[in-house]
Amino acid sequence: MATQRYISTSFWDDAWIQSIDPSEKLLYLYLLTNPLTNIAGIYKITLKRIHDDTGFNVDMIKKLMDRFAKAKKAYIIGEYILLPTWPKHQKWQERDKIRKGIEIIIQSLPPKVKAFAVSVKYAYPIDKISIPYAYDPSYSDSDSDSDSDSDSDLESEPT
Repeated sequence: MATQRYISTSFWDDAWIQSIDPSEKLLYLYLLTNPLTNIAGIYKITLKRIHDDTGFNVDMIKKLMDRFAKAKKAYIIGEYILLPTWPKHQKWQERDKIRKGIEIIIQSLPPKVKAFAVSVKYAYPIDKISIPYAYDPSYSDSDSDSDSDSDSDLESEPT
């Protein structure tokens, strides 16, 4: 099933969009609508894929992404694209399914990408995401000697 990305016609009335050149508009629109986008606006994509889809050479893509970063509109972090204001357009406050989708994606990101998102004021409260407990709730550690140097879980000391 295809994922739909809807762009409001007000996109073209945005002051920043009106201030950029046609190649920047095309690349930015591509970042919003390409097949690898997701509900969080942080996704993995290669420069080769962007080149293949848009026809821009890699140097041009890097140059345009630098402009987007200076404008605080889009960032490239390694293999990831980050659209910092994307969540504010997703109605996550009103729709639990969208909120959960964003959180699942954020939880799967490398720590470096999450930290970068926080540093650029990503429009979703990453610091408030509940992190699932690492152990199964029924897990029991039989080692109750937490203050001891010996470990009662071990059958014998290594020689």
